[in-house]
Amino acid sequence: MTKSTARNIILFLLSLVIAFSTQISRLSFDYNFENLFSTENEDLTFYNDYRKIYGNDNDYILIAFQPQSGVFDSTFLTKFELLESNINVLHGVTSTISPLSLGYVYKTPMGYTPIKYLRIKNNEDLAEDSIRILRSPELLESLFNTDLTDIVLVIKHSPLDDAASKKLVNKIENAIARNGIGEYHLAGKAKAQTEFVTFIQQDFGTFLGIGTLLIIIVLWMMFRSVIIVFASLAITICVLIFTFGIMGVAGVPIDVMAALIPLLLIIVSISDLIHFLTKYKQEINEGREVSLALKNTWKDVGLATFLTSATTAIGFFTLLTAKSIPIGNMGLYTGIGVLAAFIFTILLLSSLLTIFPETIVATKDKEPIQLFSDQLLVQLFNKRLPVIGGFIMLALISLWGISKIDINAKLIDDLPNGSKIKNSFIYFDNEIGGSKPWELSLKLADTSKNNFYSWEVLQQISLLEKYLIDEYGVIALQSPLTHVRLFN
Repeated sequence: MTKSTARNIILFLLSLVIAFSTQISRLSFDYNFENLFSTENEDLTFYNDYRKIYGNDNDYILIAFQPQSGVFDSTFLTKFELLESNINVLHGVTSTISPLSLGYVYKTPMGYTPIKYLRIKNNEDLAEDSIRILRSPELLESLFNTDLTDIVLVIKHSPLDDAASKKLVNKIENAIARNGIGEYHLAGKAKAQTEFVTFIQQDFGTFLGIGTLLIIIVLWMMFRSVIIVFASLAITICVLIFTFGIMGVAGVPIDVMAALIPLLLIIVSISDLIHFLTKYKQEINEGREVSLALKNTWKDVGLATFLTSATTAIGFFTLLTAKSIPIGNMGLYTGIGVLAAFIFTILLLSSLLTIFPETIVATKDKEPIQLFSDQLLVQLFNKRLPVIGGFIMLALISLWGISKIDINAKLIDDLPNGSKIKNSFIYFDNEIGGSKPWELSLKLADTSKNNFYSWEVLQQISLLEKYLIDEYGVIALQSPLTHVRLFN
């Protein structure tokens, strides 16, 4: 390779990187975990059809208050009522539900009379209301906890993207602060969505930082050259820019799976760099000229590195067969990045060494890490049986560990311990019957003879409710039977 050719290669690759770097601004961070499900999953298809009719089951925000004066204090409830009315008019909010906005019907000789669950103008009325609420299972562990120390405000909103969710949550938190109502716990998809996006961004930066530090440490230990470290770092950055630039062109967001791509590409890239540089330095140490050293390096290491990169990329490309879109995208763009890492390493590093041959010079003494690896290799050959025995033992321990793995689909476990949003979800789960709804769709076998308020159907619903309560501990049930009970 001549210096002129090397300059042209560097100019072409850098132009390519600069062109794709302009597309990185199109990347966005995506929270939507529904994309992880198979596109051909029957349950997901049913859920999407159900959602088209009844709307999303998670477009709500829960706020729990635990006033020191008690939930039946008229001063607190006056603030609560004002806060609910202020939140109700916020953009994106479709409705609010609370014990102040709900009521029951009272049967009189003149017919049914609607009465609020909480009559906040009179303390004597509130005392009577508290007794009625204790006898109202539809309110306990949904709008109150069982001890009646917490009261809940439910805020329903229209479907929101990440930016709109963050904006709405900020407005609600500002309204609470202005109201001066006191401490609260807030949970819901809108809040979790903004937090998850933040955590994905943090993980993305963390993986990128760890990978960068790994490159610096390993290459410095092996070559003790600042130029080599920074040149290798620059090549790795080019690979990342190229890969994420392609994702930007394709409009693929960075989700929980794509956040792993930087670390994977950095590991692959540093492997290619170390193989290439180690062989090249060996050739230089044996007294060969730069052009011949590069030729021998391409011949001995280039083919092996290419085959390794190709098989690794094919392995990632097989993830395209997965029915999950994020997993398929991660496999596709990681595979592209693996091939890009090989191309950039071979071409860009060769070009730089051609233009700056003094970067790596012949040395007589081996680096400490090379001496250590040589000694370790000798020990491994001298102690074959202990090594084989240790490997078998490690394999058995690994198999035992694999058998202990549990499948856990709880998204809350992906949140950092001690985070405010995780503590809020745990609070709702422990104190107020949970924060996530579970809906069951019922269909009538014969719509010509019955409806959901027919006596026979209501009897079946009653049996179903009893089964869910006895077998699964379901609480705060609502069904057509709930409405019937309110009127009788």
